[in-house]
Amino acid sequence: MADYIMKQYRMAFMAAALAAGTLAARGQMGGPAQLSAGMGQFFGANQAFSAQVTVEVGNAGGTVTTPGKIYFDHGNTRMDMDVAEMRGAAVSRIALERLGSMGMDEVVTISLADEKTGYLIYPHAQACIPFSPEAAGTNATTMTMTPTGKETVAGQPCVKNSAVVAGPLGVKSDYTVWTATGLRNFPVQIAAADEVTPVTFIFSNVDFSAPAPELFQPPTGYIRYNSVPEMMRAVVMKQLRATSNK
Repeated sequence: MADYIMKQYRMAFMAAALAAGTLAARGQMGGPAQLSAGMGQFFGANQAFSAQVTVEVGNAGGTVTTPGKIYFDHGNTRMDMDVAEMRGAAVSRIALERLGSMGMDEVVTISLADEKTGYLIYPHAQACIPFSPEAAGTNATTMTMTPTGKETVAGQPCVKNSAVVAGPLGVKSDYTVWTATGLRNFPVQIAAADEVTPVTFIFSNVDFSAPAPELFQPPTGYIRYNSVPEMMRAVVMKQLRATSNK
């Protein structure tokens, strides 16, 4: 499951980047990030925390960086990404402004492990897209980490680890994980090996207090859609109607 989660994080980020005109069309516009307790395999004993996160996605046009914040509590996950602050040589500022006008400049992903459900939320558009993490299957994965050296990441002395995640079908994926020895062995950096779109997650300002329970609840009063494309079509049609009525 951990391998699947990392890939879905990548898909969600690529979807936002594709909407802003920064990545090739291999991204999946309809694929929300699907999170679950499997993410805890990377965090080890640190099962409740919040942290700033920077997501770096590599592509043919260079590296695209987006800041955000993650909240984690025993498998329940919330990730807030500030798409408006996406940076990179391939980033179109005009496209980002357009994204903002559609209310897609901030995206929140919530996954509730116990309820086996999740939500992709666009606060500025007051839109909510439910999804089921079970869509990818619930077979467990296994992960092994092997120390390979010591490095300093963002001022934190770390053990550099080679991690191998084995999926239920025997497919294996490789990661490099830097665990901070002075920060409860928290993984301050996770790099997913991918020749096409390598992704790195960099964590900072880690707070080991349990996040407030309400952070993992979907908002009330938001319009619910079945997919990102459906939501985008609805927003565009609303804008067109507003323009024609002027």
